[in-house]
Amino acid sequence: MKTHVLPRQRRSRRPWRILPDTRGVAAIEIAVLMPLVLLMLVGFVELYGYFRASALVTRTAFTLADSLGQQTKVIDDTDASNAASLAAYWNGAVTMANPLELSGRGAVIVTVIDDPTGKGKPHLAWQRKSPWSPGAVSQLGAGLLPAGYPFKPQDCVVAVEVFYTYKPFAITSAFWTGAPGNLTLYERAYYRLRFGNELVLSPT
Repeated sequence: MKTHVLPRQRRSRRPWRILPDTRGVAAIEIAVLMPLVLLMLVGFVELYGYFRASALVTRTAFTLADSLGQQTKVIDDTDASNAASLAAYWNGAVTMANPLELSGRGAVIVTVIDDPTGKGKPHLAWQRKSPWSPGAVSQLGAGLLPAGYPFKPQDCVVAVEVFYTYKPFAITSAFWTGAPGNLTLYERAYYRLRFGNELVLSPT
């Protein structure tokens, strides 16, 4: 009985034929997953940017209204060196909104609502807009105060509105021409005067 022995070369190659060829699998996985990872990364960055901008707009409105609510008189001039001047408050709003470019892409409106008749009826005492945004339009409406606001006789309320034009997808807009357009962030805050029932707007 004869025994046939396969050549050494053929015997050494046969086991490899039944195993899968995994060459190039890692490259394919990277090619498939990398766009998804980049998309998630851009999404997280955009969410962070939006929420940060929204929080800064809210903080600016409430802090500015709180500061004005502690005054009895403000001066309507452009001398920012005077702490009682509206110019100082405009500068303060810009500083509080950093790193947002509030003076370039936003607006601030200060409205004082009083009750000269003593009957608990809101009345527009005065309103001023930040000097860099004279065309800004107040969103307070005809009622000046939100529905259900507990406005009492001889009350005086400071309302501060802050607008900011937020540009989403700023990172990808250079190569994504179809990115969504600008979004206007808006916040308003109401504060009663701490002292007295009138916030006087004085020229000097």
